[in-house]
Amino acid sequence: MADALTPRRFAEWHEDHRDVLWFRSPIGEPPYCGSPLDLGRAMAVEISIGREHFEFAPRDTGGWPFEQEDEPHLWWLPLPDAGEVQSAIDTVIAATLHSADCISFSIARPGPCDCGLVEARNG
Repeated sequence: MADALTPRRFAEWHEDHRDVLWFRSPIGEPPYCGSPLDLGRAMAVEISIGREHFEFAPRDTGGWPFEQEDEPHLWWLPLPDAGEVQSAIDTVIAATLHSADCISFSIARPGPCDCGLVEARNG
């Protein structure tokens, strides 16, 4: 886990790392999630209002938000393992549901349930 919280310089990133969290130091905005290989899309906008018609030059949107001169200020962290995150979420949900069941049990039938959670809470 400590390795996941160790910031790495732009030059240490390679394709095998895939998408990561990118921070520009000093940090003044949320991180970008992606890779330097992100392409984005070119979009052209045309607006018609009555008889008037406006066209705007195509612009790139999305994709890698940093310029080459930003590279010395870029740091990245790997994304957390989704399986580990889901396991932690499931653990919290299970504990919450069990806690709710114990409280319901103690209201219907005073006294501790088998897990002792209500007794510990009331004791």
